[in-house]
Amino acid sequence: MYLLGAVIADPAICDEVRAQLRRVPRTGQKLHWRDADEQHHRLIHRAVAPMPVQHVVVVASPADPRRPERARANVWSGCCTSWTSGVWAS
Repeated sequence: MYLLGAVIADPAICDEVRAQLRRVPRTGQKLHWRDADEQHHRLIHRAVAPMPVQHVVVVASPADPRRPERARANVWSGCCTSWTSGVWAS
């Protein structure tokens, strides 16, 4: 299974959102859920949950763990198709 999380924000608040995320301690080079332990998952969650944004998680299953780039491409493809077809229209 491959999970992809994304945040969709109004461009007017993007700088504020980025600033909030930069304050979250990182376990690696990037703020990445996969690289974080349970404590960091809680910190990330506390930072992202109250943001005035849409949270999107897309799942690809089954996914070959030996080919994560292919799984990511499939998830993005499905995500973009759903977005442009109006599935997520509010």
